[in-house]
Amino acid sequence: MIICIACSWGHALLALKISDSPVLPRSKEVSDYLLQVDDDAREQYITNCFIHTVKELSGAIEDKSKNLEHSYNELVLSAWFFLFFNIILAIMEFSK
Repeated sequence: MIICIACSWGHALLALKISDSPVLPRSKEVSDYLLQVDDDAREQYITNCFIHTVKELSGAIEDKSKNLEHSYNELVLSAWFFLFFNIILAIMEFSK
């Protein structure tokens, strides 16, 4: 029961941990490039950056949701262990 609660906390903290999340390019070179190219090239570059960033971000969100799911399942399991432990304890007390 204690192990399930500890694991649940661990998975919850992993889900809340701020990790390396992908971001759109934001350097001076990128800004200069976008100012120099024509509208079609600018639109294509921004679209490609957006698609790439969203794809990477989806993976990061998926990892966090897996940790949250593990945390929830471990909390439920520890609650069931706690319930059965208390039932056995009550039976032992009443059988005296």
